Amino acid sequence: MRSCFKIPGRSAKSARRKAHVAAAFPSFYGRKNMRFYTKYCLGLAAVALLTLPAWASTNHRDSMSFDLSQQLTVGQTQLMPGHYRVEATESQPTFEVLQNGKVVATVPCKWVRLNNKPSDSEFQSSNNRMTELKFAGRTEALQIGS
Repeated sequence: MRSCFKIPGRSAKSARRKAHVAAAFPSFYGRKNMRFYTKYCLGLAAVALLTLPAWASTNHRDSMSFDLSQQLTVGQTQLMPGHYRVEATESQPTFEVLQNGKVVATVPCKWVRLNNKPSDSEFQSSNNRMTELKFAGRTEALQIGS
């Protein structure tokens, strides 16, 4: 049944639609709330875009620990038997050897790509000289002295 009363400038269908939208979104209905919501979303998007370089950082840091039972030369440094830790930052031309939290050697190196990811971190040596470091789950390795 149609009403015989009309609101000037509005149809009955338009009024029903507006009432339906207001009921569905009560907190965001109205110009002030919609402006706030738009500014809020734009602000979040801006923050996300500004922090994107931090998420996409290529400076991955690798480390591994090992124990030596005999002397080993790493770069120009002679390591005595004991417990050591190696820390390397991807894309850096050097890595550090630490013992008891103190740097005992900074060694020049070159990052090379591997065909397969090793399951465990390991180092390779030849004639008591460290020649390569491989990190578990990485397709990059450190080559020493080449």
